[in-house]
Formats: sequence, C-alpha cells, structure tokens
Amino acid sequence: MEGIGAMLDLLGQVGEFGRYPTLAEVHGRTRTLGDKSRFKVEGIGRSRLGRDIDLVSFRSGGQPTVLLWGFEDPHEPICSLSMAWLWEQLADPDSPIHDLGCDWAFIPCLNPDGVLRNEHWFQYPGDLRAFLNGSWEDELPFWGAPQHPEEHALEEAIVRTKPELLFGMHDESHFPGHGYWALVSDEALQGELAGHFAY
Repeated sequence: MEGIGAMLDLLGQVGEFGRYPTLAEVHGRTRTLGDKSRFKVEGIGRSRLGRDIDLVSFRSGGQPTVLLWGFEDPHEPICSLSMAWLWEQLADPDSPIHDLGCDWAFIPCLNPDGVLRNEHWFQYPGDLRAFLNGSWEDELPFWGAPQHPEEHALEEAIVRTKPELLFGMHDESHFPGHGYWALVSDEALQGELAGHFAY
C-alpha cells in the first residue's frame, strides 16, 4: 500500500496546462524519446492518409507489460497530456512509478488523420462553441477483425509487446461536450446549453 500512496502523491503534482498539443507537437515529443535511456520508438504502421503511427516502449525488465494507446477517438485529446506526464515520470529514475515494476508501451496517436481535423479547437480547451464547431469523429470500430490501417497498427502493437494489460485512453467524461451538461445544474443555463448543442 505504501507504493499506492506514493503514486497518489505523485498524481497530486500534475501541473496546469493551457491547451492541448497539435499533431506535430505529439509527433515531435514522441520522436525525442528515442534519445532517452530505456525508451524505444518504432513505426508500427501508417494511417489511411499515410501518416506515421508510432509505438513507444519503456523496458524496466519488469512484469507485467502495460499497453496504452491514445487518440482512438481523435476528438479526445487529454491522452496526449497524460502520456507526456507518464513519460516524464518514467524518465525520472527516482519517480515512484518505477515501484509498479512494469514494462510500458504506448501508441501516442492511433488516428493522426482525425487528430489533424480536430486540432484547431485543441487550442481552446473548455470553449464549448469551439468544440461544437470543430469536433470531428470518424467511424473506426477497433473491435473485431482489423479492417483499416489504424486497426492493423493496434494489432501490431499487441503482437510486438504481448501486454498483460491494455487500455485505450479515452476521455470518458466527453468534456467539454457532455461534461458541460453534467456540471450545469442551473435550469436557465441548461436552456442556453441546449441551444448550443442544437447549434
């Protein structure tokens, strides 16, 4: 339990952010990891429009292996900040994250084509109108037999890393869309919000 307490303390130190990173920034941050000790960056495929899909691995010699992937839904950008924070912790030899004894694998951006279509509203987190005017999602099921290059890339990552735990890093609150709805209890504001959704 001591390790869990240390991890909770660590989570309390997560800093503020002003916006979500663009696709170019996600790729740039990913590529710099290849120069860091115990990190490995390799290509696992290309999107339908030919953009790179990368796999980041961090080997500590531990078990189990955890595979996390981001941007399965390209309008849920919080994963990019979460992964960047995890990478900072893994790069720090004194971080309590190493007490978990895991090997780690990440797909920073599984759907780069979709992220590029969304990234203009990433500059305005919390702006409902920017989200509603710019949010875009495609129909990639990511279950059953792979049909699209992005699904094949996820399959390739699973084959290469043989993870014991897999987790798609979704924004399950669907903020700032449904998240606004859940946070607003004032009936007048709910009426205005209904107008925004209709818009």
